[in-house]
Amino acid sequence: MPIHMLVKKYAIHSDKTVFILGLNTCVSLAASTNYTEPDEPLFLDIPVRRVLNQTNGLGLVEPWASRYVASIHERRFGDALWARYHIFGEVTNGTIGDTTLTVLGSIEEDAIEYKANAPEDFAHALSIYANTSSDDTHTEILDLLSKINLKDVTHLQERATFGISCSRPQDGRQQTAVTAKFV
Repeated sequence: MPIHMLVKKYAIHSDKTVFILGLNTCVSLAASTNYTEPDEPLFLDIPVRRVLNQTNGLGLVEPWASRYVASIHERRFGDALWARYHIFGEVTNGTIGDTTLTVLGSIEEDAIEYKANAPEDFAHALSIYANTSSDDTHTEILDLLSKINLKDVTHLQERATFGISCSRPQDGRQQTAVTAKFV
């Protein structure tokens, strides 16, 4: 459903969501007392108000932008995650970009990285997703995240750090060395 139809749907059918037309006829979401957007910066990292503001320059594609907004509002977090990974139009025949990585595979890779490097944020995201609607059609994503939460990923916290050092030998030439160190 296009964003302008989504606005009409929520403006007509919901007294809990308030939409305000801006000066440039851009639509932004105003917080209501009964709805707050999930504070989840890992997977649902694009604020709804930026999606609804069609002049934001993000290059979002339909129907995924509208599905992302609707899924968040309806607390269908598996559907919101699915839409988020499609929202830039980079998925073709089930794979992302020029890779062979599927959407589910990409979500899994990201989840493992988040669990290893941002465990508190990952746990917080899972606590939000625990309250997903029974109307969610992509609960397999939430199941995948729950399985990853049970994995030991401490060995993945090692990462390479790179440094550059410059020196001047006696002949006046500058030499540059790139070093890699695992921490």
